[in-house]
Amino acid sequence: MVSKKKQQKNHARARAAQRFGMIVTNAQMDDIVGQIQSGSATFVDKESNRVSLWRVKLEGDSFDVVYDKLRKTVVSFLPRVTREGSIKC
Repeated sequence: MVSKKKQQKNHARARAAQRFGMIVTNAQMDDIVGQIQSGSATFVDKESNRVSLWRVKLEGDSFDVVYDKLRKTVVSFLPRVTREGSIKC
């Protein structure tokens, strides 16, 4: 049986590949979590007591991610949205 933490990491990697065409390594995932935990990432919004949205830097670009503070994992990479509200990938 695969743990919830592992499922979340796999989901995040799949969304990064689907939405941005990039492969996210374990080291990059650790870097993103480190940015969030150290406060160098930009807080965007709080979804619940354990889930929040953050803007992080990766390979010179900014990405919005969903973070689970209980499991200390990135849950998903969110699509870019234009000012008009439409999704821009």
